[in-house]
Amino acid sequence: MTVSLNQDELRSLNARLLAYLRASAERRPLSRRAGPFLATFDTDRNIYLNYAMPDDGADPSVADIAALIALFEAHGRKPRLEYIPAAAPKVEAALLAAGFVAEARVPVMLCTPHMAVYAPATREIEVFLATSDDDLTATEAAQSEAYGSAPRGLAGHRRALRAGGIVAAARDANTGAIIGGGAASAPMSGISEVAGIGVHSGFRRRGAAGSITALLAREAFARGFELLWLTPGGQEAERIYARAGFQAVSEALHISR
Repeated sequence: MTVSLNQDELRSLNARLLAYLRASAERRPLSRRAGPFLATFDTDRNIYLNYAMPDDGADPSVADIAALIALFEAHGRKPRLEYIPAAAPKVEAALLAAGFVAEARVPVMLCTPHMAVYAPATREIEVFLATSDDDLTATEAAQSEAYGSAPRGLAGHRRALRAGGIVAAARDANTGAIIGGGAASAPMSGISEVAGIGVHSGFRRRGAAGSITALLAREAFARGFELLWLTPGGQEAERIYARAGFQAVSEALHISR
């Protein structure tokens, strides 16, 4: 049964999420400020790991945006932002005037313990918490296949587990082969991001993604996590996460120059 949030709850959860997003960016070692913007960089050139966000209520000047562009260029990165426009409604117009183009508008979905729906796996698919090196390596390989990227090994998942995060995997009940996975990051102020939900192309539409999401939520809330959030990759993914109890509460803008 889906639990709907009232307006006061929505405002409270959104405020917590915004504070979390900013604090997370500030904690990254390669974070830098440019006027009312906080930019965070990564040694990996992946655009999704290199972005900026404005301060709440920011009203940037032409000089502020020029400084932001210069900062990204100094790091050899594409000037790019990911943020929730409702928290800084004047920023988008200023960016568009400076030559930025919107890439995507992505729903931001949240889930709390009383919202979670613990959907069981099917007979064909088993879900479990991945902790061994073999399982983590196979999980990452399945996720990489799902996203069309090169496998990066178990190092990322191993770091996440050491920090207090969770990795869930799905396997074919007949062969035992791991065919998908996902993760919940280590919580900060009780908040964790669910990400990387991916299933091998030959095993989609069998309930694996939903079962992985449900297991991550169940385990996270059992450990005392207070709030989970994610951004779905499309309408089909949004429907899958909604069945696990996640609700779209705001929208994120991805915009770059």
